[in-house]
Amino acid sequence: MSEIPPQSSGLGSLAQSARGKQLKTARGIMLFVGILTILFNGFLFFNAENEVKKVTQDEVRKAGGAVHPAQVRDFEATVLRFCRLIYGGSILLGVVFVVLGIIVKKYPVPATAIALILYVGSMVIFAVLVPGSIASGIIVKIIIIVALIKSLTAAIAYQKEQQMSAEELPA
Repeated sequence: MSEIPPQSSGLGSLAQSARGKQLKTARGIMLFVGILTILFNGFLFFNAENEVKKVTQDEVRKAGGAVHPAQVRDFEATVLRFCRLIYGGSILLGVVFVVLGIIVKKYPVPATAIALILYVGSMVIFAVLVPGSIASGIIVKIIIIVALIKSLTAAIAYQKEQQMSAEELPA
């Protein structure tokens, strides 16, 4: 007589369902952060030239206009390249968040872990570049980090449960 594999308890499937909902939340967070990052930095990317010119003109005025125009153009070009590099990199980061949100159901642990690492890492990088940025929107940042941490723990449990269910299936 063949042995009947143990069935997962109703409690296990209920917990798995809750973890699945947590992954949907993680997906929503990743998509939200990604889309917002793309839109915000896209605007900054395309407006960078205007901002650089405005700031440069203000600084030239403060200096009393005693700056050679060629130096001003060179400075503007350098600052513009730097701004576009930062904003372009941020847009790419937003795209990565969207992709992670799309694949989180298929790869729950790697997607949530990478999202958490990238989110915290980007906050650290921007805090180094612009120290005041860490305090800007701190409540939202904390909420996102806590939600991603909860999503990561749920993803780990979700994946373990899936692996255990796959092992219980007869060959």
